[in-house]
Amino acid sequence: MFLNTLIAIRATENEKLFSCILIGLPREIINSKTFHILLIDDTFNDNIYKTACSWTNKNGVKNITILKLHQKQGYGDALKICFNFSLENNFDMVSVVTADEKSDPGIVVDLSKKIQESNMDVLCVNFFNNHERKINSHNRIFALFKALFPSWANRIFNVYVPIFFSDYRFYSTKFLKTIPFEMNSHNYYFDFEIILQALHSSAMIDSVPVPIPCNKKMVSYSFKDCFYFFKLLIQFKFQQWGLFVSLKYPYSAKKIYKDKTGFRHSTHFIVTEYLSNKFFNEFSILDIGCGSGAMAKSLKSHQGKITGIDLFEPEENPFFEFRKMDLANDLWDEDISKYDVVLMLDILEHLPKPEEFLLEVRKRMKSMAVPDVIISVPNIGFLIVRLNLLFGIFNYADRGILDISHKRFFTLKSMKRLLKETGYEIHKIQGVGIPFQLFGENWFFRGFSKLSSFFAQILPSIFAFQFLFYAKPKLNYHQIIRYSKHNTKTFLKY
Repeated sequence: MFLNTLIAIRATENEKLFSCILIGLPREIINSKTFHILLIDDTFNDNIYKTACSWTNKNGVKNITILKLHQKQGYGDALKICFNFSLENNFDMVSVVTADEKSDPGIVVDLSKKIQESNMDVLCVNFFNNHERKINSHNRIFALFKALFPSWANRIFNVYVPIFFSDYRFYSTKFLKTIPFEMNSHNYYFDFEIILQALHSSAMIDSVPVPIPCNKKMVSYSFKDCFYFFKLLIQFKFQQWGLFVSLKYPYSAKKIYKDKTGFRHSTHFIVTEYLSNKFFNEFSILDIGCGSGAMAKSLKSHQGKITGIDLFEPEENPFFEFRKMDLANDLWDEDISKYDVVLMLDILEHLPKPEEFLLEVRKRMKSMAVPDVIISVPNIGFLIVRLNLLFGIFNYADRGILDISHKRFFTLKSMKRLLKETGYEIHKIQGVGIPFQLFGENWFFRGFSKLSSFFAQILPSIFAFQFLFYAKPKLNYHQIIRYSKHNTKTFLKY
């Protein structure tokens, strides 16, 4: 039994060609309970609509919907209409046939069987032609591109290039529900983008080679198309690295986090090394905004009792104690004076009011002990950000300085002022370079990390990717009063 499949046919101005496409539809589709035909007519030729109605009446076709649009649609816009129609009417699969010389509607039934049997989300068909044919300049460019590019792209981008240049596709509506296809291009670049969305969402994709008759034309691509495809791959790779963000590929941040405690010049490694050298016996740490618990895992062997605070409890809980808290909205009630060290690594920039948070943390101290507070924040004054602003570029990313979830930005001066005004005494400031090892753990990226770290320490306001502040909170009002009363009683005894 077939799944419910929508066969969407987009008309062109050529009446004869459009008629051939309709006539070429397999008989199994006509009035089938498992297939439905959607005809989209966005042409300015009224005879196309008449041809569709005439064919429908002549063949007694009942499983058909004809949409006469009064505005010309781009290729991508037409696909969006088809996809939305399939979702609203609860189809399981959808395929779009363009009524041109490259289309072969006769393979629809066989492909429907294949995608049903394989349980794929996307099925790409690559037509091949063994017959000799004249190759124009565009085809030569594309042939050269397909010959040289795939192995390189597979190695660097981990993608199978031919699926981007497939001539015919089936999509499962289950997959379409998971992607923002409405944001894709209005032209035929839509096809490139939806395959990247499939790769990004880990959808199941298959590619099928299908022979095409010698009288059919093959899809040809220009140098401009190949260049745009290459540009898309670069942007997609940058998003995987966290250096670029596009709403076409959402939730990248969940896929890209890496434990940086092993990267020698990263904030996490520096803090781990600092604590290991400072404390030789058992010590207690409060890790605010602990995330997955990378710091706790790295310090576990150093006799550290670590309490973690975050919105979500990590799957592998390495903490001595864990508290669930929304730092942006919940009332702070933890006494930090009972800890030796308080970590606020990459957390202040995510808060809407970091100054109020710092004041509240200090206000809740009860005993006379004052912990070390280590804070890391990204540097919005970093050289690359400055250069981008000079040319009018301000691109958010999935991580880094312009992380799309950052609510506040800091320079060296603004962060020093913030700590001073909220009652924290700064004892040391350290510039941290770019953690290039996120892109690859080899000698090349390690060398760049070392070089970046060197310049970050010489001139942190410009070359530091992040700042590390080592500070101590001043005694709050209640601590001062309590200490004064204690001394007064002691004095009266004498």
